[in-house]
Amino acid sequence: MAQMMGPTGYQRRLIIVDDEPIIRSLLSHRLGEIGFETHSAKDALEAKRMFEKVDPDAMVVDLDLGDGPSGTDLISALSAQNPAVGFVLLTNYIPTPAEMKSAPHIAYLSKREVESIELVVEALNTVMRDDDPRAELFTVQDDSPLAKLTTKQLAVLRLVAKGLSNAEIAKQRDLGIRAVEQTVHRIYQALDIGDDESMSPRVLAARIYSAQMGLRRGKQS
Repeated sequence: MAQMMGPTGYQRRLIIVDDEPIIRSLLSHRLGEIGFETHSAKDALEAKRMFEKVDPDAMVVDLDLGDGPSGTDLISALSAQNPAVGFVLLTNYIPTPAEMKSAPHIAYLSKREVESIELVVEALNTVMRDDDPRAELFTVQDDSPLAKLTTKQLAVLRLVAKGLSNAEIAKQRDLGIRAVEQTVHRIYQALDIGDDESMSPRVLAARIYSAQMGLRRGKQS
């Protein structure tokens, strides 16, 4: 079976969105058993709220979510908010390119295929494959404080340590400024940096990164 963990063993975070409790429970249980950190939502509204809290690597989304926005509506909205997130759409037909033009990382599965957890994991790894800058840019030891960070958090912290502002990071990573601010805040939490530190949390986070990775400050690539 394909691996669900990152190169240093960090957990991949998933949100499973389906209006059928049985499907949500099945996927959450099976994917949790093999090492994913799973969260579930019953509709688009709940999924959007959870998206901001969880900062997922990928989402499994049913096309038909009952009353309200569809799975394609949800994916289009969240892709615009964070293009790095991968999506697996559960559907019995393949949407047209026009329907999904705003989702850069998407795979499709028939709802009948969710009974095979191997197929689900294969689809997830396909959409997450390109969202792994740590594999190319970083070698993080398991005992490093940076090992607590997710892929996207580590990539953002690298830019913080290079001296980029949140606005510059948002532009470089094609994200909204609010998404960057939330990611930076989660980095502080993961690194146990509080508001009562003797220096700026941003400076302290950058120093932790630089001490671990040996990065020289500056905005060069």
